[in-house]
Amino acid sequence: MEPIKFRTTFDQINQAKLNIADWKKKFFKEIIDIQMDVREISEETAEVTLSFVNNPVIKYNGWTYVATCERVMLDGGTEETLIHSNETVTTAVDFRCDHCNTSHFRKIVHIFKDEAGKQISIGSACVKGYFGVDSISELSKLLTVYANFSDFCDEMEGFFGCRSAHRFEKETFAKIVYGIIKQTGSYVSRSSCDEFSGKSCTTDIALKLLEADRGNSIESAKEKHEALEAAKDFDYNKVKEYWLAKTDDSDFVQNIQISLRMVQPKAGFIAYSVWEYMREVEDVTGKNKIAATIKNSLFIGTPKEKMELEVEVISLQIYETQYGTGEIIKFVTNDGNLLTWFSSNVQSASSDDFAKGNKIKIKFTVKDHNEFRGVNSTIVTRVKKI
Repeated sequence: MEPIKFRTTFDQINQAKLNIADWKKKFFKEIIDIQMDVREISEETAEVTLSFVNNPVIKYNGWTYVATCERVMLDGGTEETLIHSNETVTTAVDFRCDHCNTSHFRKIVHIFKDEAGKQISIGSACVKGYFGVDSISELSKLLTVYANFSDFCDEMEGFFGCRSAHRFEKETFAKIVYGIIKQTGSYVSRSSCDEFSGKSCTTDIALKLLEADRGNSIESAKEKHEALEAAKDFDYNKVKEYWLAKTDDSDFVQNIQISLRMVQPKAGFIAYSVWEYMREVEDVTGKNKIAATIKNSLFIGTPKEKMELEVEVISLQIYETQYGTGEIIKFVTNDGNLLTWFSSNVQSASSDDFAKGNKIKIKFTVKDHNEFRGVNSTIVTRVKKI
């Protein structure tokens, strides 16, 4: 599993450490082995890098959790199986429970293995009866707290007792998602909607607008019309073609591919599929253009050196904490060098001077040099437009 980076508060980091220790003590011999590196951004917030020594593992009384399998229906009436797994499933997935030994229709089974590697299939209702502890429930708690471990973890609706899927018109829903992203320029995942963010999840907004015509809210109906208007050129088939052409055999990609063909898909899967298509193919965020511009970025100046340069604003991100609001603004110089400014207030955000795309001249003080994902960035402070 690749290292994961995200920003959070020190209070949340400390609470996460306590939760991990508590769950290990109470429920499992081993849950997860990670290395946590914390880089301070401000007095309240930090950038966390989680490096996984091994994949998340749940063990109990000699049994290890392997996977959760879900029966889904595709367009045309055929069935397929969605699998969210820690490792390869070797047993036949026939949705039969080895605890109660019944094969009645069930939507979800969980796969476990013993110390010899033999895998068994247990229905959701029988997990506690078979093991004496509801280990799937505890796994759900782990994934809920560590939603940032995976960009898509928060979209695994229905796997671990989260909201169940409901029937909706997926092409219209996908079009609304497309329109929302066109209007806002971004996709908001469920994991980023915490108590400080003030954000609303893109999936939830789209589901609300999808049902707008059935309610009495004129405002919601208007928002739905505006989203569909913004998406008038949207082609759902192109999203499907993009994903179905992928040859990656990971569960993540296969689950997306299955969801795009499901009669009753999960909203989170569809929303994310649209977002990645827009980001990677249509470059809605300008990420590809920016990446090409700064790929050969060099460090400039030395710490504490005062400088003046002409730059272009390439991104502005506002973040909320329990202590207040801050922002991260990135600039690129005429020579293609990246500058990053961590501001502790939002005065610049309210100013047109620092709007994305603006070309301005600024004065600043060099604070540090930092390399992130292979790109050199000069960290600056005390930035002012000249």
